[in-house]
Amino acid sequence: MAAGKPVLVSKTKSFKRIIHETHAGTLVDIDTAENLSTSIRDFIKKSSGLEGRLGRKAVENKYNWETDKKTLLHFVGGYLK
Repeated sequence: MAAGKPVLVSKTKSFKRIIHETHAGTLVDIDTAENLSTSIRDFIKKSSGLEGRLGRKAVENKYNWETDKKTLLHFVGGYLK
C-alpha cells in the first residue's frame, strides 16, 4: 500500500477489515492455486488504479509508524498514571 500499488490479500479478519476500510485492493481466495489465479485475473480486469492511490493515502494518514507510536504511547501512558 505504501508503494501506491493495489494489494491482493488473503481473507483473514484483519486484512478484510483494512480492505473494506481503505478500498486499497481486494480479498482473494487462496484455498487453491486455481482460485488464486482466477482472483488475480479478475482483479487485473477490474482494477482502475484507484486502489493503489487509496492505499497510499491510507498509509499516509493511518497505517504508519507515527500513528502507531501515538496509539502505543497513549496506551502505555494510561498504565503509568
